[in-house]
Amino acid sequence: MRTPATRQLAHDDAQVLDRSGPSGVGAIGHEAGDLVSPLLVDEIDGVLEHRWDRAVVLGRDMGFARATVDAIAAEASVSTRTFYKHFRNKDELFATVLEASAAAVADDYEASVRAGVQTALTMHERLGVLASAATKQALGHPEHFAMIRQISSEMAHFPPGVLAAWRNAGPDRVERETIAQLRALNDDGLLQIDNFKRAVRHFLALTTTEVNAGRNGRPLSPRAAEEAITAGVEVFARGYAPHE
Repeated sequence: MRTPATRQLAHDDAQVLDRSGPSGVGAIGHEAGDLVSPLLVDEIDGVLEHRWDRAVVLGRDMGFARATVDAIAAEASVSTRTFYKHFRNKDELFATVLEASAAAVADDYEASVRAGVQTALTMHERLGVLASAATKQALGHPEHFAMIRQISSEMAHFPPGVLAAWRNAGPDRVERETIAQLRALNDDGLLQIDNFKRAVRHFLALTTTEVNAGRNGRPLSPRAAEEAITAGVEVFARGYAPHE
């Protein structure tokens, strides 16, 4: 989670550590007050990212509305003063972590789709790439989607700005990438789509619902998941086939 807040705190902590050498000369070999080593900042930044992520997990488990700043700061092993130095309130922390997490999901989706379509030879294969990338989101990022489920149950307690930042960082990017791929098939004359946003909703409902739901409370086997995706792709392709 690379954010201005965590990087500034990392920089501040690095300055303190760096001035620990004799005569005010930093332990990594430069005068105090000079630019701090990026490697040292990155190391501390990584620790802080883990702390804030852990605090958000606490919020998810307790309920974001019930989680207090005191409890969040304690879980992150920082003082409340440090917390308020870098976040105005807990909503800003949750928004920061949620936005970074959503961006990571979208990054993986875009990379998986763009790599997969390069080798896909048919329309069904290209649609299969989209469906597989979509179903793998929840499997590859379980903490993120657990957080989203909790947020969905507490939607009224979140400021609109938090939800807007999440959508912009993740779901909107996934939708744009899916639309771009469907538009390419449409332009090639392989599909006939009038409303792309609606087509994306139809596609995801047909190709991911069965896989994400599982059976009898258990995930589908790889073979069953592939069969479900293939069936969903087939129904979508028929529904959006060009009119004769």
